[in-house]
Amino acid sequence: MDLEAMQADDLVRLARDAETSRREALDLTGRALAVLHDRHGLSWPTIERLTGIPSSTAHRRARDHLRVEADDDGRRSGDEAQG
Repeated sequence: MDLEAMQADDLVRLARDAETSRREALDLTGRALAVLHDRHGLSWPTIERLTGIPSSTAHRRARDHLRVEADDDGRRSGDEAQG
């Protein structure tokens, strides 16, 4: 694709469409990561190992889609300490 040969309005449309596609892709990634964590019980380090997405990035992308947050030890927030 020769961007130099494109008209300004075509470049604006291209940039807008690319950004929309990027946001949609990141949202879909976040939803998939949340399901891996919530439904399949995978830890963030395991998700990182399987996907190649750093665990902090995976968590950030999934954050809005998570059902229940877990702490670093894998305990779900709100779990009572057993004693």
